[in-house]
Amino acid sequence: MPTPKKKMLTAAQLEKMKAALIERRHEIQRLSLENLGDVEESIDEASGDSADRAAAALDRDILVDAAAREAKELHAIDEALAKIDAGTYGGCEECGNLIAMPRLQYIPNAKYCITCQERLEELGLLDDVRDEATPNE
Repeated sequence: MPTPKKKMLTAAQLEKMKAALIERRHEIQRLSLENLGDVEESIDEASGDSADRAAAALDRDILVDAAAREAKELHAIDEALAKIDAGTYGGCEECGNLIAMPRLQYIPNAKYCITCQERLEELGLLDDVRDEATPNE
């Protein structure tokens, strides 16, 4: 990551962001446990006619997709927390400028400033545009 070209976040801002990231991680973990219970329940109820089984399979697929997104977000949160510990949180991984605080409040695990995010999206260089564009739900 390039060295930030602007002043880094204050200690109070970092603590606020760390608390938000930890809270989001706990929320995702809670939702993951609920979804796991739903999958297990869906498996137990997978009897009935072919329409019922197809609906249950679709529900399982949706829950599996949600679990993959949650795992990806958990990884991004852990990376952001590691950056806080390393003193590099808030710096854009592309240009090194400080990511605007309103953006970090909206997407605490943002890796790029809005300018670089938009440019990388236009170039098709991001794995998934939703990585950065989706706020905490």
